[in-house]
Amino acid sequence: MIEMLEKRMPLMDALSVCGGAFLMVAREMEGGAPPGEAFEKAKESMRARGGILDSLEEGDMAALKRLFGGLGEGGLQAQRLVLNEAAEELERLTGQARAKREEHGRLYTSLGALTGLAAAMLLL
Repeated sequence: MIEMLEKRMPLMDALSVCGGAFLMVAREMEGGAPPGEAFEKAKESMRARGGILDSLEEGDMAALKRLFGGLGEGGLQAQRLVLNEAAEELERLTGQARAKREEHGRLYTSLGALTGLAAAMLLL
């Protein structure tokens, strides 16, 4: 997004190029809604089961809300700050999600092994 900012692309065009959730927000903006409002409108369908953002937690959604709420406000430096802050926050949240995945992965592996052991004991 910062590259698109440097090229001074219109916001809707930049969001459309990014695809995914950004494209859905851009489509909501076609009616004249600002990015934050467009995100709120698109959020329900994106969070629905099987939606593009259905696996995100509340902290993830809050970070995206702050990102979209800050887009289109202020000049080039303000936009760069919004994007950098969002990138940092999303990287932090990604690290937390990876740690959680590893923790649960070990748990499910152990649970599977114990279930197999219990099944073997029942066969004896």
